[in-house]
Amino acid sequence: MIPIPMQNTNKTYLRCLLFTFLVMAGMIFTGKKAAPLDDNFIYKLELAETPAIVIQLIAPENSIDLGWLKINTLIDYLFLVAYSSVFFFSTKWLLENFNFSGRLLLLPFIWFLPAIFDAIENLYILSFCGGDFRESSFSIYYTVVRIKWAMVPFGIISGFSPLFIKAYAYLRK
Repeated sequence: MIPIPMQNTNKTYLRCLLFTFLVMAGMIFTGKKAAPLDDNFIYKLELAETPAIVIQLIAPENSIDLGWLKINTLIDYLFLVAYSSVFFFSTKWLLENFNFSGRLLLLPFIWFLPAIFDAIENLYILSFCGGDFRESSFSIYYTVVRIKWAMVPFGIISGFSPLFIKAYAYLRK
């Protein structure tokens, strides 16, 4: 058994959750600055199915500010650290509070995978801002984004589970 070195998972989890919401506010702000006419621009860019769609999305006639898009993408590096920490500590909290042991204690580390995929995605978005739309490497971007988004909903469920469990326990008193 490999212990995860943290003295107070609960406080660390709550701090990470607060940090995540603060970083998310910065991402929303910069996302609106990058694409003032399209609230779903970032999602459309992330889920683009071809390089042609990416080129169309960031075309000058769409009023996209590439400077703000770069800032948004750089803030996303903070966000990926924040949300993976929330996912990590919430899973650790669940394991500790329900007395799991053994190899299951390694389970929280799985939440660093979406962050790695998100970091790769960000590298591609930054290269798109620089005008690099290679068809040959777009399939990597496409695959990485899909894997990340396949994992994130489970992380969100894990991430909010401690709050729901605590609220339920409080309401039962």
